[in-house]
Amino acid sequence: MKLNNILPALFGGAVLLLAGTCHAASSCFFSTPLGSAVLQFGSLDPASAVDKPASPTSLQFTCTKTPGGGQITFHITESRSANYNVAPAGYKMRNTSVITEYLPYQITYTHNAAQITFPYNAKAADGVLQTINVTGNVLGTDYQNAYYGSYSDTIGFDITP
Repeated sequence: MKLNNILPALFGGAVLLLAGTCHAASSCFFSTPLGSAVLQFGSLDPASAVDKPASPTSLQFTCTKTPGGGQITFHITESRSANYNVAPAGYKMRNTSVITEYLPYQITYTHNAAQITFPYNAKAADGVLQTINVTGNVLGTDYQNAYYGSYSDTIGFDITP
């Protein structure tokens, strides 16, 4: 079963689209409604240029097993946009009007109170809702001289049991 889960995040006068495109196998699925997980950075003022954390959001998923229950091993991968590979490599949003302009950002994922990186493998109890918390940050030094306008990025996630 394939499930597309879009995670838009507003970035000041710009839009950071952290799109969680999730492919769910027969026994794992994301339950976060489409478009409901939002990283909200608020306004970015280059005159003050202070680090700007986003309001946290989360992705939720459940894995189920055939009769008998028990632990399910799952595997999640992150698909980064082409923006990631523009030098220097790292998470960055691209300006929607001037496509040669980028704005770096930081993103952190946690599961069961521990920071995780992708690919990520873990176990979950049968039918128990799991939560991956997502936080983001834009450094003031990164946007103080950024080109004016809207920025966006897309990140995809695949989950398989």
